[in-house]
Amino acid sequence: MDMTNESKVNRRADSLMLNNRFFTRPHPDIELGYKRSILEYVLTFPKGGINSDTGLIFVITPFGDSPDSVYQAEKLRPFLAEKYNCIVASVIYFGMDRSFNSVSFDYQFLDLLQAKYAIPYTEFLNENGSIKEDSFTILASHLKMKGIRFLTESRPYMQTVYHQKGEYQSFGFLPALDCLVVLGDILKKYPINKKKIIAYGSSYGGYIALLLGKFAPQTFSVIIDNSGYSRASLHNVCTKDFNTGSQIYNDGNVIISGVSEEPWTLVNENDPCYFSDSCRSIRSLLEEKHRVASDTAYFIFHGDNDQICPTKDKEEVVKILEKYNPIYFKKVTESDLDGVVFKNMNHGMDASLRGLFERVYTLDNQNLLKNTESTDFENENVYHFDCGNKIYQMSFSKDYQVKSQILDR
Repeated sequence: MDMTNESKVNRRADSLMLNNRFFTRPHPDIELGYKRSILEYVLTFPKGGINSDTGLIFVITPFGDSPDSVYQAEKLRPFLAEKYNCIVASVIYFGMDRSFNSVSFDYQFLDLLQAKYAIPYTEFLNENGSIKEDSFTILASHLKMKGIRFLTESRPYMQTVYHQKGEYQSFGFLPALDCLVVLGDILKKYPINKKKIIAYGSSYGGYIALLLGKFAPQTFSVIIDNSGYSRASLHNVCTKDFNTGSQIYNDGNVIISGVSEEPWTLVNENDPCYFSDSCRSIRSLLEEKHRVASDTAYFIFHGDNDQICPTKDKEEVVKILEKYNPIYFKKVTESDLDGVVFKNMNHGMDASLRGLFERVYTLDNQNLLKNTESTDFENENVYHFDCGNKIYQMSFSKDYQVKSQILDR
């Protein structure tokens, strides 16, 4: 083995030693009652072990990323663990696995392709009349020749059935509960510095981080959000109603999307999966009545014209938080692009997650610390979130358990 390959193997071995997988019992799904799988999470430790100053950072991955990706496991988490003397946690939260287990690509869809795009349906058929397994590759080649980069108009002829784990798009609520359950599990196992508990995420991960600050306002020292949502994105939740879904094919030239079979709907109020105003309210960061004052410091970065997570919404969130928390808000403009931390004005700004954390550390004269070690768990806090017809209750206990309930008025 040459030295270059040997060093790569050694680095990979170090990474595996530092990244430890754990399992715990998940919080029940109190909204739709789906059966929960065992909850997994990964911890990355400082190489020298933990001491009385060692804190905790939750790195919350966005759509399309995973705690097991090379960047997360070998670059981001080890960097944060070493430089800031923290255990770094990544949770495999509910709905993270967006992989699909079947796609129906039927004859009506082939007729549509022939009628609208003049792609002969015979291109997709085997000699016995069955549809070829590589039909997406064939379709992509035809679309590329015609200069068509995106194909999204598949309903009702092509349906995507998602979630090999039997999960759905909870959009923030269950993922945030998963993080709080894992937090309790970590606090039971490790004597960390409770003055330094940080939630950090980008895009959907930033949104979950902000929800953690809402659900457990006395627990986190710092919340860092880069380009997160401010409320539930209905077209991501009620996919059947909006005829939307996720990518099922992407070769770098052509993107084909199908319709996700999510359970939520906005059509029938009597449907048990109706995504009600209460469901939207508990997921919203725009509900000022849900806020309580705390010394959790917020650092929020958002592009000035974000087309996915509206900037106006985030500005309203900031106005609310300013009344209850220390907050730093940076609306990133073209003049802020430095090619290092912020690289473009697309959603997320292709921000360096290591560089952004370093910037927050420089900005925070508290050195990522809050004034007290007490958390919502030690204080046994109970919060009631008024969500219209329903009240969501969040209870914390000294044995590091979190329990959420929905109460009728």
